[in-house]
Amino acid sequence: MPAQIPKNIKTIIWDLDGTILDSFSIFTELLCEVLPRYSKKVPTRDDMLLHFHGTMESAVAEMLNHEVTDEEVTKIVAEFLHLQDGYYEVIEHHLFPDAVSLMKQAHAAGKRQIIVTQRGHEGSLRASPRYIVEHSALKQYIDLVIAGDDSEHRKPKPEVLGNLKDEIVAGGLVVIGDTYLDAQLAQNLNSKSILVNRNDSEIAHLDELGDGRDLSLTVVASLSEVSI
Repeated sequence: MPAQIPKNIKTIIWDLDGTILDSFSIFTELLCEVLPRYSKKVPTRDDMLLHFHGTMESAVAEMLNHEVTDEEVTKIVAEFLHLQDGYYEVIEHHLFPDAVSLMKQAHAAGKRQIIVTQRGHEGSLRASPRYIVEHSALKQYIDLVIAGDDSEHRKPKPEVLGNLKDEIVAGGLVVIGDTYLDAQLAQNLNSKSILVNRNDSEIAHLDELGDGRDLSLTVVASLSEVSI
């Protein structure tokens, strides 16, 4: 279903992973490389997708059904993060063109654009959301990055926006993401959301949004279906 971002909307809140950045491909490729080194079975793609948006520590433990020691988890995650850093030498290779195109349109229309991500900044090296923005085409379009470790608050809590919350809500906003958390953040901010579903399976947990979801949420297969 096509989506229209109203002209009176002043702010677009973007998710990063899976929405702007094709990090799932990196996630799956690295797991297929690292886990066998520790004699661990590589999870199915669906299982990887299910745990993709959690922390690496919880993802590894849950995908391996907790049949892994804390020491093994620490080693697996450390190797994953070390190898991951090399993938972000050329960030443009991992950006979704439809997201960048929509950002460009939003920028031309004078929209403020903010990334709100669960991905942390500290210790992430080139995989830091701030590094990703600063060293890619995103820099010319994104006005602010709120990382997962910037405060005690994370999506879907509206407090994740900090002191900007009231100003952003008053000016009107739309949330663009790819998971239930992004839609729930929008609901908590009394705004609409657009979710891009880049996979064959349905987006999990959308039924938890309640009866009002049909009015507040639009799901698209590509962000090229979104106009401003």
